[in-house]
Amino acid sequence: MQFQSLPSQVAAHLEEEIRRGRWSEFLPGERSLASSLGVSRRTLTAALGRLQGSGVIRAEPARGHRIVAGPSSGGAAEPRRIGLLTEKPLDLMRPGATVWVNSLQSLLGDAGFRLDLFHGSKYMGSRPDRALTRLLADHPHACWVLAASTEPTQRWFAQKKVPALVVGTRHGDVALPDVDVDFLAMGRHVAGRLVSSGHRRAAIMLSNSAGYIASESECERGFRAVLERAGGESLAVYHPRDRDGLLRTLRRLFAARDFPTAVVVINSLDYLTTISFLTRMGLRVPEDVSVVSRTDDAFMMALLPEPTRYRASPHTLARRICRFLLPLIEGRPLPQPHARIMPEFIRGQSLAAPGGRRDRA
Repeated sequence: MQFQSLPSQVAAHLEEEIRRGRWSEFLPGERSLASSLGVSRRTLTAALGRLQGSGVIRAEPARGHRIVAGPSSGGAAEPRRIGLLTEKPLDLMRPGATVWVNSLQSLLGDAGFRLDLFHGSKYMGSRPDRALTRLLADHPHACWVLAASTEPTQRWFAQKKVPALVVGTRHGDVALPDVDVDFLAMGRHVAGRLVSSGHRRAAIMLSNSAGYIASESECERGFRAVLERAGGESLAVYHPRDRDGLLRTLRRLFAARDFPTAVVVINSLDYLTTISFLTRMGLRVPEDVSVVSRTDDAFMMALLPEPTRYRASPHTLARRICRFLLPLIEGRPLPQPHARIMPEFIRGQSLAAPGGRRDRA
């Protein structure tokens, strides 16, 4: 067997990846490339020199290494693509979703992949089989990212054994890997903050939408466990995901004389609806009722009092997703099939002890 030096092995590997269409115009930066290959910069530089000598790449000052030899024929470039499937187009999704998708595109681009976006309610309905079959036939990809997806969609990918990663709630016993917020830990943490501030009767607002039941039940479980262990009373209130449904629920909740002294809402828009409702009821935040949001948005920094809230970093989410995708594409087992991200707690001014003393813990 003929011996090959390490630079020669790296050069051969890079040339093969170029022939397969992993990169289209330029190679990634040397630092990124050396890190992804697990070799030193010195070894990589020697390998790139070999590729330049054989005419596969050309060094261009201030631009990097341009690929001169394109991919081989036969459509080998297609498996280097990853599909992102959503119900709504990106510009109609929440701002945080846009950030993690853009971050993921950048990370995958550095690794030599392309992220293609597809959307449509037909892919997320109760019977998506025909639409999904057509989609994958027309657009073959190495792997799929399913964002805010329904149970029928997840089950289709699992049954067809198509490599896929769920971002958000994974439904029931669907056998797909997933990356999601740690709702159980969040429920425990927010209940702990309320207890430490002196609250003994608190409500957590939860979505009754079918696509959220699994994650919401985890949040409820953590919330109840901490409050009830402290001798308090927890109210888990499920409501529709629209403004009118939330308002009807709030009216019932605050019609009682012993209404909760603290309310945890689902997201930033629900926070606005809730504080507007409380203002109309003549109740002050946080003097009469504390309000905490489980999600963050940029506009919340402009509100007074500044909301107490949780922020899940979209860049952290993108990195976790990328860490899952590469083994999936290569058919390697995942050491951890279910990743959970604990959001950062932002201590605002909308959480205080009953009676108005601000939380300083």
